Amino acid sequence: MAMIYVRVRRDPKLAPHVPFKITWPDRFRALHDVWGITVLILLVLGGIYTGFVTATEASALGALGALVLMTAAGRLNVRTFKDSLLETARTTAMIFLLLVGASIFAGFMAISGLPQKLAEVIADANLSVGMVLLIICIVYIFLGCFLDSISMMLLTLPVLLPVLHSLNVNLIWFGVVVVKLVEIGCITPPFGITVYVVKGVVGNTVSLEEVFRGIWWFLLMEILTLVILILFPQISLVLPDMMLGKG
Repeated sequence: MAMIYVRVRRDPKLAPHVPFKITWPDRFRALHDVWGITVLILLVLGGIYTGFVTATEASALGALGALVLMTAAGRLNVRTFKDSLLETARTTAMIFLLLVGASIFAGFMAISGLPQKLAEVIADANLSVGMVLLIICIVYIFLGCFLDSISMMLLTLPVLLPVLHSLNVNLIWFGVVVVKLVEIGCITPPFGITVYVVKGVVGNTVSLEEVFRGIWWFLLMEILTLVILILFPQISLVLPDMMLGKG
């Protein structure tokens, strides 16, 4: 947000021109159009952080909440319900295929002893935690150029987690770092999936090349955020520690 503000202040042509002044009452009135999303966020995240539901149960609660909101808004009909079921089935089938492949892969990793061997190699090489994290970051950014987020995690985590456990790395903190690395991978060329999503939204008004050219400032900010999370792990751990009674 700070990067966008500074760039637009220096070059107002980067942002669309607004011919009228937007007041705070206007902003609050605009919230009326997004109250449904706000309710879903509070329902899902509030349920998790209060301990009312687990993360898996929260996803089901979110789906139920979305169904109720669609019904209340009068947007639920046979066609939309059928399309939702078909899209859910396609996505679920894709994820399950990935999970099956990852389970087989993890089994072979366990039989081969590769994670344990890798941990021994790192221990013998006297690599610091920082150096190991740097290598992991490079690997994830490279994989992000070719793979989607789920595939990256399913391929790498069975190998990396035993290594990080042997180095006494906090796995909750590492999970946050992995999410940030996956986000970076989703915008890196040539197959940054988020870039193609943006292209699909804007259509032919903006070329794909222009969208890719526009990601670099955001990529720099993502890397800066990643560095901050690595240098100050407590940023990632303050909420989990509060939930576990450590705060």
